[in-house]
Amino acid sequence: MMGNDQVEQVKGQFTHEEVAKLVTEVDRLQLETSQYTRVVEQKLKILEENLELFARENSRLLAVKDALMVERDSCTSLIAKLAEKSGYSVGKTDDSIVVVNLPSGQVSWPFHPDEKHLFADLPDYIGAVETIEMVELYTRVMNPGLEAT
Repeated sequence: MMGNDQVEQVKGQFTHEEVAKLVTEVDRLQLETSQYTRVVEQKLKILEENLELFARENSRLLAVKDALMVERDSCTSLIAKLAEKSGYSVGKTDDSIVVVNLPSGQVSWPFHPDEKHLFADLPDYIGAVETIEMVELYTRVMNPGLEAT
């Protein structure tokens, strides 16, 4: 901060017109800063409103995902049980993976640990679990190589 002596010294360096120009420029900058601040605050308000919307949508999507996981695990359990009853090698791993060995090759799906009760009747899987791409997995599922009865 400048002292009185310094202010008086600076005042003496400028003409009245220069001071008037400086005051006008300071006023203009203050107005511009005020307008900019208002725009930023409006945008922040919109972001906050959208953040709440996104949080609600995220919660909804997580609930949908959880429901789909239960449905998928139920279907996977049915596939494994039907395959076992049909004489195919099936089982579950300690890592919550169900494995079915079809004539077209091994297929496997992870299942949520909360759904392990769906797989309780299946034996433990002995052997290696293949790591395959999803396209290959569903190619094997859609073309299982089962003989028609």
